[in-house]
Amino acid sequence: MHVVVIGGGSGLFQAVKAVRPIAQRMTVIVPTCGDEGADALIRRLGPYPGVAGVVDVLLYVSRDAAMQRLMQQQFMPLGTPYDRISFGILQLIASAQSLGSLPDAIDGLKQQLRCDIDVLMASETAHDVVVQTSDNRTYRGTNQITQLLSAPVQSVLLDPAVVANPAALKALRVADLVLIAPGSLYRTVLPALLPNGIGETLRSLAGNVICCGALTTEHGQTDAFRAVDYIARIARTLGRGAIDVALLNSYQYPATAVGQLKQHNMAPLRYDAKDAHVLAALDIRPMVRDMLMNVEGTNSVMLAKLTTHDETELRMGVVSSQRLN
Repeated sequence: MHVVVIGGGSGLFQAVKAVRPIAQRMTVIVPTCGDEGADALIRRLGPYPGVAGVVDVLLYVSRDAAMQRLMQQQFMPLGTPYDRISFGILQLIASAQSLGSLPDAIDGLKQQLRCDIDVLMASETAHDVVVQTSDNRTYRGTNQITQLLSAPVQSVLLDPAVVANPAALKALRVADLVLIAPGSLYRTVLPALLPNGIGETLRSLAGNVICCGALTTEHGQTDAFRAVDYIARIARTLGRGAIDVALLNSYQYPATAVGQLKQHNMAPLRYDAKDAHVLAALDIRPMVRDMLMNVEGTNSVMLAKLTTHDETELRMGVVSSQRLN
């Protein structure tokens, strides 16, 4: 089975970890609008999109531990723009400039790391994500979106409007299953789906696109959301018929967990059966499971667990969602 996973950040890593045992072939499509940290350096040194996320995934799935450690190595801080930039990023940029091709440089890094998973840019063209809020304010770039938004989001777009990576579209067309990984809605999830061609391609697939909902709200971005609001935002961005199944969490957070999240200005993304009509109106079938990791433990450990899908439950949710089709 060929599985394509789309997304970014920790939600993407957990989705890859969960799906990998059931996939004979896997392709990962990563957003390329990043403008912070290593991405800021990459974009200053050439006409490149932000591909630090691509490198992170390649390092994560590497089958060569020694090469993985080498590529993760960071040089001693010397007060330069290269401080805290991994050797893998520096080598990628050097290879791209030498070869005249960023995709070829990524493929070379993949070979060095002995990765058996294809990791692709969502788009090969440099671009920013732009969020416009209902009070007519505009936030450009992932760096600005991490700031508190002044009002509910009205629209999300890429500037310039870019076409999707042809290799990514090809992978989607031949996929047996597509999983949209949970994550930061405006910083990673929607930017990975917005390049021209991705929505159209997903709408053309027959019954094999699963969208996994996030577990909690994100302060300043999705504070008032319910679980179905998160799914609906993605569905309306892609167009009707792009998503077949929504994978949602049924775990009822205990009061202590809710209090822990509240301290960090977060709350559970709740799904209730009475919200099913929202998904039905979008022709999306719900698959509801207890998706949370074991939350026993100290408060310092609990926050990460409260925002992370259980690997086994995520895997079984994907398998069960596929059976719905």
